[in-house]
Amino acid sequence: MRFTIALARRRSPALLVLGLVALVTLVQPYRWWARFTLALPAIGAIAVVWGATCLPRPWLRNVVRAVALALALAGVALSSLEVDPAARADQLPAADVLALIGAPASERGVGRLFFDEYRFLEHVPDDATVVVDLRAEPVRFVYPLFGSRHTRRVLPATSGAPPPDAWVMTAVGRPLDRALRRDGDFRLDASVRDVRVYAPAP
Repeated sequence: MRFTIALARRRSPALLVLGLVALVTLVQPYRWWARFTLALPAIGAIAVVWGATCLPRPWLRNVVRAVALALALAGVALSSLEVDPAARADQLPAADVLALIGAPASERGVGRLFFDEYRFLEHVPDDATVVVDLRAEPVRFVYPLFGSRHTRRVLPATSGAPPPDAWVMTAVGRPLDRALRRDGDFRLDASVRDVRVYAPAP
């Protein structure tokens, strides 16, 4: 508290930095997800530059530079060592990532590398309609359903019946799952990790 008061009395730009960090931390819905906190690295970069050039003692400026360089190198090393896809999936070692260079697209899909429940997408047509049960807890992501070229039409499940030519992603025991088991227009295509996928019946 005293530190903040001292900064306010000196009208230090560091107070603005601290205020912005606090504001971002308070208002963001997922406070530590990089996609929602991109402003923080920018603020941090400004703070590092300020510290490396404006601190009163040369040795303090050198400490800031050395620590910033060490942290940057550590970040590069850690992010290069493994690919972490989040959502409790297994990490992919960097050597395996490099081995995928030039591999067929079917071997580089999210269902092949991280999430088995998305393997069904390998045989879904690029122009298909996919209906997804957004309230089904085991359904972790929606964006892979659009396809690598974003050509698929993706719709949220509603209380009505899905289009008869759609692929449907839901979960075991959901009302949609129970309805489609009795619907002759659909057949069960995959059931992995409590995720149920129904395909149009032939």
